Amino acid sequence: MNGISLKKQFIYFIVFTVSSIIFGIIGYFFPMIFAFIFSFFKYNGITTPIFTGLANYSRLLNDSVF
Repeated sequence: MNGISLKKQFIYFIVFTVSSIIFGIIGYFFPMIFAFIFSFFKYNGITTPIFTGLANYSRLLNDSVF
């Protein structure tokens, strides 16, 4: 039998699949989660975040441009 055994192929498949799923979660879902969490704070990136609750959403819905 030439080439890589079936067991090694399966291990490679699992390693590459799991690693791509992990990096996909880190690169896609974490920013979405953090953006949702930070939407409840008044934060400019420099100062300490101040919790405002739903005030940001209330201001957004009452904005004439939105």
